[in-house]
Amino acid sequence: MKGAETMHTSSPLSKITLRDARILSGYTPNVAAKEAKVSVESLRRYEQNPGKTPIHIAVRLSNLYNISIDRLSFKK
Repeated sequence: MKGAETMHTSSPLSKITLRDARILSGYTPNVAAKEAKVSVESLRRYEQNPGKTPIHIAVRLSNLYNISIDRLSFKK
């Protein structure tokens, strides 16, 4: 799977959501949750309310999606 870092975006510094990073990386919610060792329900909560994502989970997801954590938006 290609990581979100390799995808073209409008700006190299543009932020993307957790959901968009997952989709751009080619992961379904079920596979991403399993790989990140979280429940599908938790992953969906983090995608819907990214400001509540624990830092260790955010790091895990950024590694999984192959995107720098500073590229991820944690705003609603």
